[in-house]
Amino acid sequence: MVRQKFRVFALVVFLIAAFVFALTYTPKEFFYYRSDENYVTVDAEVGGSAYSSKHATFSVWFPSFSRELGVPPERLTFRILAANLPEEMFSALEDALRPGSRIRFRTAPRYFGDGYLVPIVAVETDGQTVLPEDVGRAILMKMEKTNLLKEIAGFAIALAAVNAVGFFVIRRHNKKVDAFNATGRWE
Repeated sequence: MVRQKFRVFALVVFLIAAFVFALTYTPKEFFYYRSDENYVTVDAEVGGSAYSSKHATFSVWFPSFSRELGVPPERLTFRILAANLPEEMFSALEDALRPGSRIRFRTAPRYFGDGYLVPIVAVETDGQTVLPEDVGRAILMKMEKTNLLKEIAGFAIALAAVNAVGFFVIRRHNKKVDAFNATGRWE
């Protein structure tokens, strides 16, 4: 009986800890990216880029910018979300991100943890806008909103699971109490 109560208690503590840990970044990211004053404009030379069709994302490295910040280039990767971009904008972005080209970009540079990719929401090269900020921000905020909703749904499912476990534990305990009341023996 005590072991079972301990298991339920451990499960509840684990789920609460997982929820608190999960919510430490996603809501902070969402509200951070919504605020205009968190964005800065940076001029830098592209060190390299790669496109992931699986994630519809360009990963971009800026070695000179990383050195200015005192961060090893391999530890500071920027990303451009390219989902649903028109073909001509995608092609122009691909051309602008060639190694050695100089670009001006808008980013919100806060680092949210190891392996985090800092988003770029606007790109300009040679005075021409390749990725308008309103388009880049809309894609970023859609992704952040989706992530936030996934976490909330995950929490709701975890809460429902805890309630279900609690219901069955209490039900089982009540059956034992009823049996005790009927027989006078505890089983």
